[in-house]
Amino acid sequence: LQRNLTPHEILSQIMIVRDRILSLGGSGHFNLVFMGMGEPLANYAHLVHSIRVLNEDHGMAVGRRRMTVSTVGLVPQIRELAKEKVTTRLALSLNATTNEVRSRLMPINDRYPIEDVVPAVGAYGRVTGNRVTLEYILIQGVNDRIADARRLGRLARESGCQINLILFNPHPLTELKPSTGAQAKRFHDTLLPIAPAVTLRESKGGDILAACGQLSTAYDTR
Repeated sequence: LQRNLTPHEILSQIMIVRDRILSLGGSGHFNLVFMGMGEPLANYAHLVHSIRVLNEDHGMAVGRRRMTVSTVGLVPQIRELAKEKVTTRLALSLNATTNEVRSRLMPINDRYPIEDVVPAVGAYGRVTGNRVTLEYILIQGVNDRIADARRLGRLARESGCQINLILFNPHPLTELKPSTGAQAKRFHDTLLPIAPAVTLRESKGGDILAACGQLSTAYDTR
């Protein structure tokens, strides 16, 4: 880490993609997610500035419900974001249902454990009226047991969040493996009667190491 992105650097990425879409005959209406360029809420002031410009009619006129902030769970910033005049949808990278497993996968959990972060995003959804998603990567033998699914369903029901499941994308820097298709289906089907809403997302880009979680694991050595 050298420094935070400035608002104009954040916005320029969006404008470049928007112009590319328009050049291909696409619509000027799009959904966007703040993620993949570090933790958005760790760059709070610049993030909020960018959201305001995006939402302004004299800016890019992007509806707030078309924007999602993805976070590992910085609880103080989540609470602050709920107070802003322009609020977006929120997605929490949860990825485990016990503090032991989540701290192993995501050390930030030592600072903001599950019992703090899930209620914080639940409150965000209630205060803002914006949909909150619990993102959950399925890793074979780590967080994909039926007991995990039942705990995840209860967390979602109690917080009013929807669940987005995605299979782990393997890469050369880890021995972790994605859950099997059969286990993912059992996990999904176990959640359905418990949680408000559940989706199992298709992953794309794995063939070129460009899927979620793979972007820093391959280098061109030429």
